[in-house]
Amino acid sequence: MSYMLLSDLARNISIGVLNMRWNPWMIAIASSVVVVLVVAAFAVNGMFSASSDDDLTEGGVLQITGLVDDQLDLSIDDLRSMPNTTVYSELICVSGHSFGFFNWTGVSLGYLLGQSGIVEGAIKVAFYADDGYSTDLTIDDALREDVIVAYERDGEPMQENLKLVVPGKWGYKWIQVDTSGYKWIQVDTLS
Repeated sequence: MSYMLLSDLARNISIGVLNMRWNPWMIAIASSVVVVLVVAAFAVNGMFSASSDDDLTEGGVLQITGLVDDQLDLSIDDLRSMPNTTVYSELICVSGHSFGFFNWTGVSLGYLLGQSGIVEGAIKVAFYADDGYSTDLTIDDALREDVIVAYERDGEPMQENLKLVVPGKWGYKWIQVDTSGYKWIQVDTLS
């Protein structure tokens, strides 16, 4: 049995993953890290909702703040009264697991940001759920026509209540919240 010196390990890692010599212990560690990250993503992002609610709560609020001309505080009824769009897209975990293709219905994020007015110089839109989870998108991605704040999946109200649908991005960008709390969308200049 041969052992890899720490300097050899560092050299192999620095050349890149594709050229790296994988020892069994490295594979075991890497596999463990991937499993932990996938489990953590499900726990933090709530890919599977444990909510027993069958419909959206009416007291929920979507708040848009930051580098905008007008701060918005929107109820579920406000969102439902706005022009809606339906996007057919697949939700994919970073592990490659597909949760399937769904018809997501909601309000275009670009429409919401247009209603609040993005201030010049803003470069990203940050999303904060009431459980502490957050993610962000560049302004360009946020303004894509297929990026929506969804309240229905396949024509049915979602148990997880609201979900940011971002076709082409991994599931961790698809933040979701129970609308009994707050969901903040903050436009800012931070990278």
